[in-house]
Amino acid sequence: MKVGIIETHYHSEFLNTLINLFDKPDVFTTKKIYNDLPEETKPKANYSFYTTSEKAKDYLDKIDTSQFDYLFVNTIQPSMIDLYKWKKFSPKCKSILTLHNLRAWSNKKLTLRKNIFHSADSVVSNFYCRSILNKFDYINVVNPTLIPYAKSKFDAKVICIPFSYALDRVIENKKDTIDFVIPGTVDFRRRDYETVIDAFDVIHEDFQEARLIFLGKSKHNITFLKYVKTFSEFVPRDVYNSHLRNADFIICPCRRTTHTVNTISEQYGITKSPNIFDCIKWRKPLLLTSGVPIPDEIKESTFSYGGSDHLYDLCKYFLEDKRHLRAAKKTAVITTKDYTLKKIKENMEWMT
Repeated sequence: MKVGIIETHYHSEFLNTLINLFDKPDVFTTKKIYNDLPEETKPKANYSFYTTSEKAKDYLDKIDTSQFDYLFVNTIQPSMIDLYKWKKFSPKCKSILTLHNLRAWSNKKLTLRKNIFHSADSVVSNFYCRSILNKFDYINVVNPTLIPYAKSKFDAKVICIPFSYALDRVIENKKDTIDFVIPGTVDFRRRDYETVIDAFDVIHEDFQEARLIFLGKSKHNITFLKYVKTFSEFVPRDVYNSHLRNADFIICPCRRTTHTVNTISEQYGITKSPNIFDCIKWRKPLLLTSGVPIPDEIKESTFSYGGSDHLYDLCKYFLEDKRHLRAAKKTAVITTKDYTLKKIKENMEWMT
């Protein structure tokens, strides 16, 4: 089976997943995304690179899609910033488009915003989204909680290949701290850090070993909190992985709604996936904002919180008696077994 993968935007983690699922796929990407792949993954694919010296449309036109049995297109932004590049792109094989913002792709209504350019972009994008969707045989979503909405809105067959897969082994280093890690660039618009900080102001008074790590570039002045670790610059991949490998809990404090590039409102866990896949990849227990749907496979290792008091009580439960913490971490290893590469491949019976 010959597989092609196009990823020219930024989802290197999902590209890594697909490369490891198939035997020597052909990958069309950028040097920046390629450099962000794990070193052990790079030799597993054939690469063609898109550079800023050529137009994206011209690069896409040069891809001979007829040579593939299946072609994955991983990221198209639902905005005219990106959509126009794909206007004439038409796969000549079985094709799969991964959608990350379902409402933006299914929206058929006029969306008016204060910014006239955003409103205009929304109107034009609606038309192009529909024409591009018609070119694909499958719609892929990276989180199973998005499947019901996708099936209700799109005519193509809906499948689910998870964003990340669970590593076979995760070996932690010994340390004196209990680390609660929030992965991703620090963005107060998309994530409710205030609730977490309010809880940890009290937690750290009672449990000096508790440490909160904002694992992403931050422009915000939160370094004065002595229990917090932040990064002012992009976090190198080895540092990023080291902190997740040694995390005791991963926190996903996403707000329930967010906006896509063309300002359509999205709901985390329903039309857009929250950042839960670091907990799956590194097989860690998860603290998640209440009301955000959780994949069935990891419900036993996921703990939802509704406010700072609730989050404090949850953390206190695990910090007061380390047996509870060890049990939660052990459960996370067990529940994430459904996301190993072997398990994901078993669920891809649609590929014949």
